[in-house]
Amino acid sequence: LCTSSPNEKLIEEISEVDCKDALEMICNLESEGDEKSALVLCTAFLSRQLQQGDMYCAWELTLFWSKLQQRVEPSIQVYLERCRQLSLLTKTVYHIFFLIKVINS
Repeated sequence: LCTSSPNEKLIEEISEVDCKDALEMICNLESEGDEKSALVLCTAFLSRQLQQGDMYCAWELTLFWSKLQQRVEPSIQVYLERCRQLSLLTKTVYHIFFLIKVINS
């Protein structure tokens, strides 16, 4: 999702899902050991939040995304590139600060 245009079907499916419910789904996928699916879902929700400028659960999604991205693809260069791609979607400075904070940590 980060390197290409998001799957329209996935975006359509998540359009009505609340972020708190999304976080629960992501956590469930992660606890079942399906980190790749958790990352895809988290990326889709985070991308939606960034594009809409929505702050609701944005910090939690950013933290989950960062953790999952580093586990699925441990390369620091890939991680930084994914952060850069997400930063291009942001509508608020707060989202940029969230990305900077996870990069710094």
